[in-house]
Amino acid sequence: MSNFIENIAFSALENFVGISMRDNYALPSHFEVIISPPAKFGGGGFLNQFFNSVRTENNAREVSLRCSNVAMPGRNLTTVTDSNIYGPTREIVENVSFAEDVTLSFQASQDLKEREFFESWQQQAFNATSFDVGYYFDYVGQVDIFLLDQNNRRQYGCRLNEAFPKTIGQVDLDATPATGILALPVSMSFRTWDNLDRDRTPLQRFIEDVVDESTLALRRNLPPSIRSLL
Repeated sequence: MSNFIENIAFSALENFVGISMRDNYALPSHFEVIISPPAKFGGGGFLNQFFNSVRTENNAREVSLRCSNVAMPGRNLTTVTDSNIYGPTREIVENVSFAEDVTLSFQASQDLKEREFFESWQQQAFNATSFDVGYYFDYVGQVDIFLLDQNNRRQYGCRLNEAFPKTIGQVDLDATPATGILALPVSMSFRTWDNLDRDRTPLQRFIEDVVDESTLALRRNLPPSIRSLL
């Protein structure tokens, strides 16, 4: 009897080890954030908008890479009680609501260009002099959040739609010598979020994995001076 129980326990352990080796656990430290501000970021004439768009894209890429903390958004089905039935009541879905604002934390550079980036974004929503409010679709963008595997390949992603920086958090300064990096918290408001992984076919997954691996290999072999420009 004891041998039978030992065999069952050993078999269960083998199955657990096999699953663990096949399906690696998700690591919270492996993620990627891509911030896409509004298309009309900066305003101005055609040439001004063109140069602003190039500069904004570069700034957005740098700011995205400095993200050190972010939370995947949640979703909640709001329900009501259906009492128009005989016997125990039911909870039925009435609507869907999305989680509160998503807070991101960024490692700040010495000139606080990350803060300036989000301040400029907020100024798309209001005029700092007249306090006039901007047109909604002129100040909303999107934020993509990806969970990566141990090889830094995207495994799951979600996109915050109609997002904008609702709150730029305060930055605490302290004269006491410290070795840590200044953190800038920013809360993004959004309307909905989509699962970016939902519509990908196995072939699309394979192609994206190959492209990601090739991109990483190419970046590793570039000189540091060129790599810093990408």
